[in-house]
Amino acid sequence: TWYCLQPLVVRKMDETDSRLEKEIEKKDWYEVIDGQQRLTTIFIILNVLDNQQLSLKYQTRPGSETFLQKIKNDGQNAENIDYHFMIGAKNTVKEWTGDKLNLAKKLKENCKVIWYETQDNAYDVFKRLNSGKISLSNAELVKALLLKDDNFYGLNSDALRLKQLEMAGEWDRMEQTLHDNLFWYFINPEPEHARFNCTRIDFLLEMILRCENADFENKSKQNDFYIFSTYSDSEHIAKDWEKQWSNIQRFFRIMKSWYDNRQLYHYVGYLMNLKGENKMTMLRELLCEADNPKDEFLSSLIKRCQQSLGISETRSDVNFAEWEYGRNNYEIHNVLLLFNLATTQNQISEVSRYPFDKHFEAAKKKWSLEHIHAQNEKKANWNKEQFDRIKGYLENIYVEGIVDFKNYLKDKETSESIDDNTYKAIMGAFMGKNVQSHTNDGGSKTFTSEFEKDDHLTNMALLQGDKNASFNNKLYPEKRAKLAEYENVETESLFVPICTRNVFFKHYSPNSTNPLLWDEQAGKEYVTAMTKVVAAYLQLEPILPNENEEFKYGIKLKGEQK
Repeated sequence: TWYCLQPLVVRKMDETDSRLEKEIEKKDWYEVIDGQQRLTTIFIILNVLDNQQLSLKYQTRPGSETFLQKIKNDGQNAENIDYHFMIGAKNTVKEWTGDKLNLAKKLKENCKVIWYETQDNAYDVFKRLNSGKISLSNAELVKALLLKDDNFYGLNSDALRLKQLEMAGEWDRMEQTLHDNLFWYFINPEPEHARFNCTRIDFLLEMILRCENADFENKSKQNDFYIFSTYSDSEHIAKDWEKQWSNIQRFFRIMKSWYDNRQLYHYVGYLMNLKGENKMTMLRELLCEADNPKDEFLSSLIKRCQQSLGISETRSDVNFAEWEYGRNNYEIHNVLLLFNLATTQNQISEVSRYPFDKHFEAAKKKWSLEHIHAQNEKKANWNKEQFDRIKGYLENIYVEGIVDFKNYLKDKETSESIDDNTYKAIMGAFMGKNVQSHTNDGGSKTFTSEFEKDDHLTNMALLQGDKNASFNNKLYPEKRAKLAEYENVETESLFVPICTRNVFFKHYSPNSTNPLLWDEQAGKEYVTAMTKVVAAYLQLEPILPNENEEFKYGIKLKGEQK
């Protein structure tokens, strides 16, 4: 009896085939159209178990024949991803504890394959056989175009193999670098899109073509292999493969240079994560400007960052105090993100970088604009435990009228036992508002405060959506305590931006004597620090709050910039 393996589809190569090297023309060689993986696996098994002297060669992997013959050697370094998995397969066979001799005998004597030999065009046959299967990526097809033997006309076999090996190694190094998530999530506005699941160099090739063709978006939607089709036409690799290869390397070096430079890293990273812009279009424009002188390119980055906050040729200043939650969410998000990036950039450590990979993970749960102190005018639903904790916080709040108010609350157990005015008085007390009381006709008391909803930047921070849900409608000291829990967990904490941590722990109010209070002064100190940092980062002049004028803060062009 015998066991039938899956088919091998092959095409016999004749002596005129340019891909055959002179030293192997005397042997019968077959081009494997379908079945490369199972053939390689069988080859490795027999090579390890029975020392069979067979020959297998990958055209796109120069030196693969020699590598496969010597794969039994231990400690061999994998020059590329294919060799890595081949070594892994060899080690698996070697470590298998079954009857190795019997397995080798069974493979040679009791296994057969369906040998299907064709003389048709190999590419057409492959396409028919793999219709409906997982296709090669654009990048893999472009790589095959670059490494074709025909591209190296005039080189002898040794020089050809060396050139192909150099290019394949460089290609693999670029792919490996793009698999560094710190780099990948910094440079790619769509890092988890399905079109980059197979190979990440697809993103690099896509950005090159976006720079060359403004209509890339529409054309790529009509053809999944638009990138490969473009590179295979007469204007690209078929005409001048060396120029195209050099261009691929150049674009990669540009992206990598942005990543390696902390200053450019934070400016570019901001533009890839701001709200209200098409980020792929933004990246295309930056890449098209990348060959400009360094100072000119940096000035362009800063100008784009200024424009994201409203500064333009027709508008020389922006008043942040006019922004309100619900109406200016994009602007508030952008200035808070800039505040975090600038703060990170300003840290003394040269290795301090804003983690765009963690930022993206948080963004999947949606970045949320969080009120520092709750502003929900609707009464919260506090149980006894929660209400006792709030009354405990009130013991450390010192505003006018608080003593009578605390006495009034002593016998109240839940939020159901208080009215809306009392609820607002509690809210106001944690914002430094005095508690006012009024004695009713029957002798009972009603407590109120000047609590007003604050939806301005003075009371906003950046937080990821799932955390915001756990913060929802909580008072400032409750949020502060919750954030402390995140910071003190033994396992890795979820990402909290540096300025969000700073504001909840009153880093911007060094003279504050009460860590449980978020009052008007704390809000002013917060936006003053923010305005100074963001203005300096964008090379603008800050508009700072002035006690003698209308409350105003923001940014404006310097005198020489107008």
